[in-house]
Amino acid sequence: YLEIVKIIFPFVSNINQTTDNGVTPLILATQGCSLDTVKFLLLNDADPYIKNNSGLTALLTALEVGHSDIFRIILETMDISLVDRNIIMKACKPHYFKLEILECLLDFYHVDPDFFDFYEQVYFTLEKIGDIMPNYVSNSPVNSYLNICEYIYKSDPQKFKEFFNLFLIGGPVVNPLDANECPPIVYIHYCMHTHCFQEVFRILTEHGCNVDYCSYAMCVDKDKCIPDAFIASITADTSTIPIMLPYSLYCEPGYLLQFAIDNGVIGRLSENVQDQIISMIGYNTKDVSAEKLAYVVHPLKHLCRLKIRSLLRKAGTQSTRQYFVALNALRLPQLLKNYLRYSSLDCSF
Repeated sequence: YLEIVKIIFPFVSNINQTTDNGVTPLILATQGCSLDTVKFLLLNDADPYIKNNSGLTALLTALEVGHSDIFRIILETMDISLVDRNIIMKACKPHYFKLEILECLLDFYHVDPDFFDFYEQVYFTLEKIGDIMPNYVSNSPVNSYLNICEYIYKSDPQKFKEFFNLFLIGGPVVNPLDANECPPIVYIHYCMHTHCFQEVFRILTEHGCNVDYCSYAMCVDKDKCIPDAFIASITADTSTIPIMLPYSLYCEPGYLLQFAIDNGVIGRLSENVQDQIISMIGYNTKDVSAEKLAYVVHPLKHLCRLKIRSLLRKAGTQSTRQYFVALNALRLPQLLKNYLRYSSLDCSF
């Protein structure tokens, strides 16, 4: 095809001439996956910014046909400030996703934080549990990556980490900017990528994710609070609860179990999850069940733990990061700090 193009080219007066549908030769060559022709047209001043009648440029066409080499060549000729801001979001859609194309976008050296400033509507409705029903309008930009993170994780765990960090370095934040934005820690529960939850959670917390984010305006009693992430967990995948609890100051394991019982959702927590939570509090699961926990006389050390955690909440500790800073400031052995967190593992934030 390239030889034919070269023969015709001397007789062409306008290399960017469009068809009735607004298709340019560059878009047409991209649709045909003709790499050599695309290179030739770009060398001869083909305009990559022209859109067809459907609003697609040659770059978006390359994304749709999934040709990573053509995509990279076209992107390198463009001013990133003139590229459609929704391209990252589109590249992360499962039906368009291609590893090489996403890598090309994330590695592109001109990308700045504004490039990740795009809007996407939330398309799922959250369940009401008790009086709590988080209501989101838009997605956090990070949620776009979460759509396809498990596909990458299964094929190449190292690439998964690398891409995630590149995405976050690009500018998106891991906490919502306002009450209308769905936090990544909530979204990961609803995009059903449970196999890589622990790895996603680790990276989010390393970048300052607030596990205690609560959009429920009526949550005035800080000793009886269920953050959004735990509502999402009860709704979608309760196996994440024991993973998140050591990072939460506001969600008390005992109150969480009682909340689930009072609202008829305790059955969603598997026996294994319930046992893990009860063990975190410090009880033998053979002697104590979730239903019996409310009638148990707690040992003094657990009551002290509840009191210290309550004082930290009342002192104005608002986020997971502040919680860890406060813990690190306490002149206590690490073992006791871990006990305050319902954790047997050391952890920094």
